[in-house]
Amino acid sequence: MVKTKKESKNFIIPQDVTLYDFANSRICKSRSKKLVNSVSFVMKKELEVKNSWEDDDEETDEDCATVHNSCMNSQQKQDQTNISKYKSKAQCDNNGNIYPYDIWFLISNFIRPEDVGRFSAICKTCLEVTSSVNFWIALYKRYLRKECLPEELQPECILRYFGLRTSVIKALYLMYHPFILLTRKTFGNIMHPDILKGKQCIGLSLRQEDKKWCYYFKFKLNNPVSFHRNANKNQSIIEILNDIYANSEEDHCLLKIISEELSPIIPIIGQFLKHVTLSLSQGFCAFKLQLTFGSEFNSYTVKNGTIGGNIVVMDSVSKINILNWWHPNYIASKNISLLHQEQ
Repeated sequence: MVKTKKESKNFIIPQDVTLYDFANSRICKSRSKKLVNSVSFVMKKELEVKNSWEDDDEETDEDCATVHNSCMNSQQKQDQTNISKYKSKAQCDNNGNIYPYDIWFLISNFIRPEDVGRFSAICKTCLEVTSSVNFWIALYKRYLRKECLPEELQPECILRYFGLRTSVIKALYLMYHPFILLTRKTFGNIMHPDILKGKQCIGLSLRQEDKKWCYYFKFKLNNPVSFHRNANKNQSIIEILNDIYANSEEDHCLLKIISEELSPIIPIIGQFLKHVTLSLSQGFCAFKLQLTFGSEFNSYTVKNGTIGGNIVVMDSVSKINILNWWHPNYIASKNISLLHQEQ
């Protein structure tokens, strides 16, 4: 048999690590440099990230500047487009013809009374034509019928300038056939007085006509706005007398109620209409009208079926009409007699 040589089992045992190797050693032999390398690596990475962020900021600023410049360019182009459109429109407007005052006045001789407002809206010259004395006098003479006019609307009374437009319009509703038909259609119907809510009662009259009682309530707007009138208080007397738009009844209207029975009326002059109720009376042959008046600053609501305020009740009402100042049956304020004065 072949004998194998046994391997020696003698191992070199290293010496123990003493504290001197680390605490009192002048040269650090066992300290690893891995930590230093890792710290430098991390610092290098942070510097790279910081440099990349700065590069990104510069690129972002450049992009923002580019976008801003593009927006400014587009805005300038849009402004130039708008200016060019405005210039082209102005050129188109300048291509129109400007006719003198005399031509528009000649055309106004063929304008119907119901088209006066449309004619005045064509241009400033047309508005000046309709604001002249000659226009309204020519319109009055064109449809003149003396037999249809009362004394205050006769030709000798139309010569004054003060309130000329008002007088001509009143005369046209007595002479011009389309206006006469319009007043007849509206006068025979029942008109709900709810549209008068908020207006002030400034007059009241009671008359008996054909065994029926006619009530006239005169109303005025809270904040009247005059039409085409100069509100300057420093006007001279000549300017006031030449005002063809003067109309003291412009913001007034008349509520006419015809009833078969006489109803008591409490004093309501100066109060405001707050509520209106219109229903059928007993027998279903007529109407029952209830008007509630009160102060301008108080609001009245329905509580337990009753309404607060001064209430006027009229039964057996057959007709209700609201008349404006141009209606032939309208009664001016100077002719309205108060109910408590008649009693």
